[in-house]
Amino acid sequence: IFERFDNNNITDVNSSVSLVNSLGYIHLDQNASLKHIKWQNLPAHQNLVYKLLVTQRRDSRFESLAFDFGGAIVRNNVEV
Repeated sequence: IFERFDNNNITDVNSSVSLVNSLGYIHLDQNASLKHIKWQNLPAHQNLVYKLLVTQRRDSRFESLAFDFGGAIVRNNVEV
């Protein structure tokens, strides 16, 4: 899985700061393998809160890589 966030443009009417609040969910069955890559290239005024929930069965493998470029406030939570 490859996720990419580029120049999201969600703007609050009362300010010039924008916020993206995102949630992802992945389930890996027995013996499954997944490499998750997240590439974020956000404008300087962008705020991002992201949570990824991962559930796994026996003998599955999960690897996550996140690359953050830009953004005012960026928070990534990965819960396995």
